[in-house]
Amino acid sequence: MTSFRFLDDVDAQRQLGVDRLTFEELLHTKRLRPVSRQGTLSFYRAADIARLRAELYPETEAEDDEAAADATPPDDDQAQVIALPTDPSALPDSALASPPRQPQTASKVPPAHQEGPEGEAITPSPSLMGRGPGGGAKPKKKGHDPAMRVHLRLTADLKWYDITDPDLQAWFNQLHPETYARRRANAEFVKQRMEQIIALLDAGQARYEALVEQAADGDVQQTGGGVGEG
Repeated sequence: MTSFRFLDDVDAQRQLGVDRLTFEELLHTKRLRPVSRQGTLSFYRAADIARLRAELYPETEAEDDEAAADATPPDDDQAQVIALPTDPSALPDSALASPPRQPQTASKVPPAHQEGPEGEAITPSPSLMGRGPGGGAKPKKKGHDPAMRVHLRLTADLKWYDITDPDLQAWFNQLHPETYARRRANAEFVKQRMEQIIALLDAGQARYEALVEQAADGDVQQTGGGVGEG
């Protein structure tokens, strides 16, 4: 699953495939324990994460084990061995002939600044620009994951704190009336997204408070049981 011996809380949560509140619940119930802490980060053994993942998803882990077993190459004693004659005279002429060589061709992609016969610079055609060494298209850069995209969007929205009421009025005074409908549609869409975020935060806050209260009740019961026994 991973080649690292230790994982931080972010990678551990991703490996387990759970949300943050479920991850916190696993910590409160002692099903997962950190081995060290550094600031706000906690670190966990990769082996513990793999064990807990197997407990959470036993069917998935079984399927992964079967797939790994199917992909395992056969043993040497089970591999087929093709016997070849040791006498070269027993081989056909086609086997002794050298394989034909492929003619070497120059790359179809010219360099960015190739010089012509008169010393003039030759620029590649637009259809060849942006291609890799083999003439194929360059791979696109991998974008951010969904959580990071939302984080970056919300971070950019913090600039609204710099906008004052007179700023909004000045912006509106310069708007063309034909753009009112489009601007309003954009604002309505952003409003829906913000309401969705608020609903998620409210639900998460209620679930987290219940989790903390449940953990506190468990600590009180353990303390009371210890005092009674004494």
